Amino acid sequence: SSSSSSSSSSKTSGVTGRKDTTTRAREKKLAVDEESIQPPMPRGDPTAIGSEPLQPLHTPKWKRVEGVEVPLADDSFLPPMPVNPRGKNYGLHESDLAPSQLKGILDSNPTDMQLAFLGTAAFKPHQSRALGSMALLRGKDVWIFDSGDDLQRQLGALPAVRPSKVFRIFITCITPDCLLGLPGLMCTISAARARGHASADIPVHIYGPQGIAEFLCTVFKVSNTYQEISMVVFEFVPHAVEEGDRHPTLFNKRARVFRALVPPDALNPKGITNGNLDSFMPTYGRAEIRKGAFSSGGPLSFDPRAGFLPFPHPTPGDLTRSQEDLPLESLTWTVQADISARFTVVALPNGAQAQSDGREQEGHLVLAYIVQEADRLGSLLVDRAEALEVESGANFTMLKDGKTVLNKHGQGVASAMCVTAPKVGRKVAIMGSGAALPATNSAFVKHAMGADVLVSGAVAPPSGGHLGDSQEPTSHGFTPSLGAAALGALAAQLGVDRLMLARLDMRQLQQVLQQGTSAYQLAPVRQPGPGTEGEKASRESEERADEVQDVGWSRQALEAAESMYVQQLQQEALESVAQNGASCNVSVPFDFWLHVLEKHG
Repeated sequence: SSSSSSSSSSKTSGVTGRKDTTTRAREKKLAVDEESIQPPMPRGDPTAIGSEPLQPLHTPKWKRVEGVEVPLADDSFLPPMPVNPRGKNYGLHESDLAPSQLKGILDSNPTDMQLAFLGTAAFKPHQSRALGSMALLRGKDVWIFDSGDDLQRQLGALPAVRPSKVFRIFITCITPDCLLGLPGLMCTISAARARGHASADIPVHIYGPQGIAEFLCTVFKVSNTYQEISMVVFEFVPHAVEEGDRHPTLFNKRARVFRALVPPDALNPKGITNGNLDSFMPTYGRAEIRKGAFSSGGPLSFDPRAGFLPFPHPTPGDLTRSQEDLPLESLTWTVQADISARFTVVALPNGAQAQSDGREQEGHLVLAYIVQEADRLGSLLVDRAEALEVESGANFTMLKDGKTVLNKHGQGVASAMCVTAPKVGRKVAIMGSGAALPATNSAFVKHAMGADVLVSGAVAPPSGGHLGDSQEPTSHGFTPSLGAAALGALAAQLGVDRLMLARLDMRQLQQVLQQGTSAYQLAPVRQPGPGTEGEKASRESEERADEVQDVGWSRQALEAAESMYVQQLQQEALESVAQNGASCNVSVPFDFWLHVLEKHG
């Protein structure tokens, strides 16, 4: 009994001790608060921040001023307000970064936006340049622009572009150089997202002119190909569309192809198209068995604390407008990808074909895509907030959210005094192979103005550099391209930071070689002969097979001629930019060129 009584007494004393400690701390705090309480400030005109110190206003920490606009006072005594700088964009091979830094950029993509050129030939690809294709590497996914033939092998040669992360594919024109690699690319993506993959059931969105869905279904049917993943094809049309056709509907069950026709914004009742990956999910197959409509929630979800500002609300279209009042070059198709980006699709001049009866037939619809990143909240300037005597913690969060808070003297501090201006999102304009420059009042010029990077379509040879000089009849009718000088003038008009001459017409490289025969050493392919000498020549020919190019030119001669070819194009573009009174960087990328776009601000 004595032990139990001692135990209970110890417990009681422990509780009493804790209560005494808590009571003493509370009394001490109340005493301090009573000493600091002063009569409240008179409610009149707000006193300018930075004048003589005011008497403290006793205000609970949880009480804040919300939705009250406080006039900005003189802030000359504060640290200067910085200006958000424009982010640089550069090719990795051009940078002077250390190997460890380059590896970090390749592995983690810290800027959340890189351009990877998978093919840089418009026509007649060869060993060093594949048919045109480009990848836009974002933080969580990869967008592919155009799918030239043999794109599968190009993806395998560049580890930075992972097929399992490709969720959107953009086609600029229904021509072989832009479309033939699409079925193989879909097979590669399907194989990369094996069963159990986190994004195995998320469909791939494909955007382009009308006819892509039919092309895919035909190829899969003829080749007896079965796809594990679903494809949602958004086809842009220049006319109004019925309500049911504006939403993805099953186009071919065996091929898992869904199709939606997208009208121009001017003829769209909503004024915009919802392209979010989780806006439409197939309800059969693995998506139904495993996760259903919620299967796209995890891998591509965005943290609301990322600071992306909402885009302007679109203007609803008018279905009563006549299509004749809407020229093709004035049409736009806007698609909201997610909270971080939206893209605008515009039509480019596509030329016309002369028919045998003298009439002109319009060519294929040629599109351009302008990708716009959402603006982000400005940066909180802690030194200015501390100079204004704003308490840290929740106050800093409220300032970052654009709200007004009270400092320790009870004075209102507006968000604009401690937070920089919103950081402008990056913009990339990707052109198709148009036949002429867009008009000054065209939708392309309006939406591509001020882009960080302008990626060209097919580029005409450096000789002449005039519009349409390189248009030659081909198996698909015509091959429009623009000269480097014309593209330089367009870049100067748009005020872009960098022009990328991305797709070269390699058919004229033969002429460049012939013009420089005195500077290069011929290296013809050795033909095997009879007997022992023939076997020896055959072995030598096989050893040098990777060094031999068309018409017997050696790799060294070809690289030297191509270098001269590229320099001429770059010089023409730079001279054109200077003649138009502008300043712009001009680059001619090669295959597997990685281009980094740093964030603004």
